[in-house]
Amino acid sequence: MNREVIIGLDIGTSSLKMTIADFESGEIINNRRNGYSMNEIRPGVIPVSIYEDAVVRAIRSASERYLIKGMGISTQMYSFCEDTEDGRIVYQWNSLWDRRREKEEYLKAQMKKSGCPLDTLFPAYKLSTVEDEKRISFVPYGLKEHIIDFLTGELATDYSTASASGMFDIKNRKWNEEFISSLGFSNCLTPRVLNHNRIIGYVKEDITGHVQGKTALVPALGDGISASYACSNLSKICGNLGTSMAVRTVSKKENEECRSMLWTFALDEERYITGGISSNSCSVFHWADRLGIKSDKGIKQTGDVMFFPWIHGERTPYWSSDIKGTFAGLGIDIDKSMMEGAVLKSVAFTFAAIVEELERYIDYDDVLVLGGGGAHCKGLVEIISGVVPVKLGFLNEYDFLASYGAAMSAAEALGVELKNVLHYKEIFEPTNCFKNEYKKWSQTAKQLIKLYEHHL
Repeated sequence: MNREVIIGLDIGTSSLKMTIADFESGEIINNRRNGYSMNEIRPGVIPVSIYEDAVVRAIRSASERYLIKGMGISTQMYSFCEDTEDGRIVYQWNSLWDRRREKEEYLKAQMKKSGCPLDTLFPAYKLSTVEDEKRISFVPYGLKEHIIDFLTGELATDYSTASASGMFDIKNRKWNEEFISSLGFSNCLTPRVLNHNRIIGYVKEDITGHVQGKTALVPALGDGISASYACSNLSKICGNLGTSMAVRTVSKKENEECRSMLWTFALDEERYITGGISSNSCSVFHWADRLGIKSDKGIKQTGDVMFFPWIHGERTPYWSSDIKGTFAGLGIDIDKSMMEGAVLKSVAFTFAAIVEELERYIDYDDVLVLGGGGAHCKGLVEIISGVVPVKLGFLNEYDFLASYGAAMSAAEALGVELKNVLHYKEIFEPTNCFKNEYKKWSQTAKQLIKLYEHHL
């Protein structure tokens, strides 16, 4: 008989990650990563079939060796779907969207119930600005809910992903039905909302490729929040340096006073999670590399050159999709290496700006756990540790925190305790060596924001 396992899937922006744990002992057996055969229709707009295929391949690969008893699904957040003649597509967090200022007063009041600042990042904003006659092709849910329905035939989600839609009431832990109806959607289209460690149903047998018994499916948490959950026994604060970046902390109360700068989502039936996010992380390095600016290769002298990496607009703390990336301090004596260094510092300083907004909730004796592909960039980490007033910690498996968190959710649903294999591999102490540069950058950023707001 095949070995019984629990798996956690993290369906991220650039790859799918899988954690496999033994059902009997709770020991982690393996971590795997698979890329996508990506077909981007427009920036951030992807056929859902790409993710379906990746999930099926991952499940069937695991089921060739193991008997899968349970599975947790974590996905990228802030998405929604549209049905087109060519099939269903998903609009991701980085899909481009124009502002509709005339609708923002009403939207701000409704989205506040979900813990979301007013911004085009959130599905509620985007869906509310679709023309009425075109909205019939859209559905008020995203990639996670679609994949769960694809696997089980049940439309369901978790509290954190529901909160991030902008259409959920986090105080009452239910959908904002009045708002959803005002958008023209039937409430029968809203997914069932469950705790991340509650069983939704069972994976269809044809998905696994052969009859292997029932595989229970739980919704797990949104990808970044799943990463925070994975390391919650080590630290209350967790950050991600992926295609986008975020910093999060768990609490037992809603942090309403910081709502204009940060988001606060429901984590489960009792707890909340507060954080900040930027769309400009490793996505900036990919953009710069395309232009021949090798910005992630090491720290370089920048002189007076500064870069403000708002190529996707910016979220925390500005919440504006209208602002644009900007170089400042360019002169005749500037060379390419200075621009490369400025781009690297700008991403690090953006992360530091999010931490600054969260400082009132941070215990300085704690360690900010970092994950994501950007954590491999030592220059980026060195600059961050030269600004933020808290220690940075790297775990031995920091690339797989979200999939580990998803496996934890599935294990809890089945009464299994996963062995804690996460431990600190390296800790960076604060150095303050880039603090003055950061202050100058931050002050200039605020002045630029005022110019953009005046122009708009």
